[in-house]
Amino acid sequence: GEGFARVEGGASTSVTLPAHPLQRARGTLRRAAGAPARGVRLRPLVPAWPDELAEIWTATVAPDGRFELVLGASSAARVLPLDRERELAPFPIAAGDGQDFVLP
Repeated sequence: GEGFARVEGGASTSVTLPAHPLQRARGTLRRAAGAPARGVRLRPLVPAWPDELAEIWTATVAPDGRFELVLGASSAARVLPLDRERELAPFPIAAGDGQDFVLP
C-alpha cells in the first residue's frame, strides 16, 4: 500500500512497511561459441516494475560469465540481454543458483 506520515517539528512517528523476500537468479551466460558473455547487461523484465527500477537492477555479466540478477519479490521473470546496448532475444529466468544460458 501507499501512505504518508506527517511529522510536526519536535515530534516523532513510526511507520510499518511490509517486507518481501528478495529473489535472486545466479548462473553463467555464454556466447554461442562457448566464450563467457562478458559485459552483456541483463535487464529484468518484471511486469510491475517501472523502467527506472529495471535499470537500477540491471546486472552486468562478469568476465568469467557469472551473473547475479535481482528479481525483487518475483520468483521468475523474463530477462532482456543487452550486448553493447543491442537488444537480444529475451529469455525466461527463475530465482535460484547454478543456471546456465547460451546467447543465440
